[in-house]
Amino acid sequence: MKRGVGAFLILFLIFGFSEGEEFPAPAVFTDDPLLAPYVAELEPESRFTTREEADIVFYNGILEKEAGKKAFDYTLGMAEVLAGADRKMNPNILYSFDNLARAVDNLAQVLGFYRPERAGIYTERARLIRKRLQEEKKDSKIEKSLVLAMGELFDYFLKEMGVRKVSVDRFFIYREKAAGVIPPAQVLCESLPESDLEVQLKYRRYFPVAVKREDFRRVEDFLKAVAEEVKHGKYSGSGR
Repeated sequence: MKRGVGAFLILFLIFGFSEGEEFPAPAVFTDDPLLAPYVAELEPESRFTTREEADIVFYNGILEKEAGKKAFDYTLGMAEVLAGADRKMNPNILYSFDNLARAVDNLAQVLGFYRPERAGIYTERARLIRKRLQEEKKDSKIEKSLVLAMGELFDYFLKEMGVRKVSVDRFFIYREKAAGVIPPAQVLCESLPESDLEVQLKYRRYFPVAVKREDFRRVEDFLKAVAEEVKHGKYSGSGR
């Protein structure tokens, strides 16, 4: 399912611009702190504040349906929304290089509507960011055919890399042979599982490896760290 793109057409009505009018750099709120550095890269004069005080609110429209008059969904135009738990949409759509590039374009477009005199600057800066992300995507290429992972955070990135994800939960040990996994193997997770599950997995030579978003400043830094762990981590050569 593709995220709609028509919503940006209402920006002129929301901001109510007059020809030749200039605006100061906006106060901005982003619901994902790893996205904020891209706003700063596009507009270094931006300042970050609370949702209530912000001139512009950037939010994930999969997580929120109504976010306010001056709120803009940075997931618009992203090509595919994956299925998540309980038949709901997986909200971690920002976490792939291509989707991040789309989000940066959306940020630049909104900033350009807010400060039309700088729209060309934002467009060029977004182009340079996209170019960097595409280079990082190439460098992050994963040769493995499958990766074990807990949760939904890594789904978009692994799909982008063309890698099959094998989900690990409490019932994984009963289906490990059917999954075609040969231990020892790493298990990607955002945080280590509960101690009893971790012990159970390690006993069968599956080793949880946490890559935490909170340890990174930008989305791309997190994605590169995931790729590095899969390719060069302690158990990266296992699992097939």
